[in-house]
Amino acid sequence: MVATWAANETQQPNLVDPSFEVAGVGCVAVAAADNSRVAEDGEDVAGMACSVIFQGFAP
Repeated sequence: MVATWAANETQQPNLVDPSFEVAGVGCVAVAAADNSRVAEDGEDVAGMACSVIFQGFAP
């Protein structure tokens, strides 16, 4: 996932910005039958949907 963000021209600057002191990542399994919703227990998984948030101080 980090490699995908690093290759993205919008996200990559955030990954290397020294003013961001903390980063948090959250991921959920996506349902294979309908990838617009979270997979339920025992359901086939199509992949993961992940998000990152950065926290820091503006220079």
